[in-house]
Amino acid sequence: MTSQIQRIEIEGSIWAVRTEARRAIRHHIPTRYMKAWPRYDLPIDWTKNFYISSTTGVGKTWALYGLLKHFIIRDEMLLASKVYYEGEDKPRYVIPGEMAVMNISNVMSKLRYCEIGDRLGQIERLCKVKRLLLDDMGSEMRSESGFSDDVIYQVVESRYTHGLYTGFTSNFKVSNLPYDDRIRSRIMGLVGKNGIILEGRDRRVQP
Repeated sequence: MTSQIQRIEIEGSIWAVRTEARRAIRHHIPTRYMKAWPRYDLPIDWTKNFYISSTTGVGKTWALYGLLKHFIIRDEMLLASKVYYEGEDKPRYVIPGEMAVMNISNVMSKLRYCEIGDRLGQIERLCKVKRLLLDDMGSEMRSESGFSDDVIYQVVESRYTHGLYTGFTSNFKVSNLPYDDRIRSRIMGLVGKNGIILEGRDRRVQP
């Protein structure tokens, strides 16, 4: 069956969006961020690794989901496929191995309490996914065991070594992240000078 094409206007340009891409958008992007689109107005190169810091509510997460939508549409996502999850009667459309937007606090909470086999598999995915966007770096729960630092080091080290596309957002500047020098140094190595401090009001409080 031939994919249906829908033409939509985005940022003044007409895009031909395949059925697979529209389905992927609906299943990968939360409802709150469905209207998000990447901030092309910002002085940042979205084709390269990047780092965005700002205070709370300025729009970091919005920008990440907008960027995810951009990648889905730009790549046309012809690899999208139906996957049925246990206990669900409707398929989800997934793009295996291509991209992920992850809130670092949620990731660490799930990894901390899952079985070791599942944990290793999820860490491996974070290391190998083609494009990884990590949101709210430094917000995760800290512990004396250093669990979060160990996982973040593994992920950042692997992506730095293999040159994989990685974007970060945080309320902290890179130099002020609550990690050791090994992690901060590798994040700096990944993003280089492609970072900005995003300024503005808290849009959750003052829309």
